[in-house]
Amino acid sequence: QERERVWPSARRAARRGPLMVSWDGGMAAPFSSALMRGVSVRYLLAAAGKVFRVRADELPASDQARLYDRSAPARTFDRFLSHCWSSPGWQKFCALASDHLGPPAFAAASVVAVAVHIAQNLHALP
Repeated sequence: QERERVWPSARRAARRGPLMVSWDGGMAAPFSSALMRGVSVRYLLAAAGKVFRVRADELPASDQARLYDRSAPARTFDRFLSHCWSSPGWQKFCALASDHLGPPAFAAASVVAVAVHIAQNLHALP
């Protein structure tokens, strides 16, 4: 019976717990599996990406807790979204919407959103 070879570094890593590994295979660092939490794309895109336009570190503790509660423990991720907290939220929303919905759907939704915004400002819509 042939056994699968397990590299010593992999055995050590298994004892330490989950690892974060860069795409280029660089540094790996152990982290707690309790940190693995996720949210749905639906939530991220809600209200034109409001979650991206709010600085979590500037929210009151009660709002931070509510924001944290929107995530759920995850063992795996379908997608991993890495972003810079200091970049504008609308840019993050546009990138995610374009990637998730596809460019044609995103363009159509954007045109409708701008049209509704203009109509509301002209008092044609409530």
